[in-house]
Amino acid sequence: MDGLWAQIFTVGTLAVIIAKTAPLLLAALGGAITQMGNILNIGLEGMMLAGAFTSIAVGAATGSPLLGVLAAVAAGLVLAVIFAVATMYFRADEIVVGIGINLVAAGLTVLLLVVFYGNPGSTPGDVKSRLPQLPLGPLADIPVIGPAISGQTALVWVAFLAVPVYWFVLYRTRFGVHLRAVGEDAVSASAAGIDA
Repeated sequence: MDGLWAQIFTVGTLAVIIAKTAPLLLAALGGAITQMGNILNIGLEGMMLAGAFTSIAVGAATGSPLLGVLAAVAAGLVLAVIFAVATMYFRADEIVVGIGINLVAAGLTVLLLVVFYGNPGSTPGDVKSRLPQLPLGPLADIPVIGPAISGQTALVWVAFLAVPVYWFVLYRTRFGVHLRAVGEDAVSASAAGIDA
């Protein structure tokens, strides 16, 4: 049994787990911020799908990983604005809009994969545009952890550094106090002079 665990839990596996955690962590932090404001955004999966496809498409077309990342942010932002307009201005149900965003993004990304790349399930394998890996120098020599964290991209580091920033913003800034107050009780927050 020990041999099986040794084969599963390798430094390479840990490095992949860390890399795959980054986009989920960023989405979770975004969802947690909206949840603190008492807004349930279940459209995060659709926003991630749209961002992932846009990132690959723009990165492959331009050869620039930075433009791919910026395009992914823009795609997610467009869907977030659609969610906000639909729920805040048109008073649509958050669950229905979130499910709609997920369904549209899931269908649209598959359609666009077929149209642009001829395959509904994968992106082109010849994409040379990749984010650069960041070497950690002497930190890479730390047993087990060093090789796993060395060579990760800047987005992985941004994702993990966003956690303490998230905590600080929500619990140590005026914005965070107002957001939590509105999320707890919008009427009381409004009575206290906070725009809800």
